[in-house]
Amino acid sequence: MAVLAYMLLTGLYPFEPTADNRELLARIAARPPLPFAERGAEPWPAVEAVLHRALAKRASQRFASTAAFARAFQRAS
Repeated sequence: MAVLAYMLLTGLYPFEPTADNRELLARIAARPPLPFAERGAEPWPAVEAVLHRALAKRASQRFASTAAFARAFQRAS
């Protein structure tokens, strides 16, 4: 859901795409989402912070539920 929200707000994925599947998976696994400004979108720090948490690499750092993510997103936006 966080990737979809990021894409709806920026028009792009939260990471640079590549044709090499291994490199793409490595980027997804290791790199944080790009800031909106780097994707050509207006910065929105509060929403970006929520999306960064939702896209955290460690499950323990993500929201406990979809409802918690939705509440945080709604407050930030």
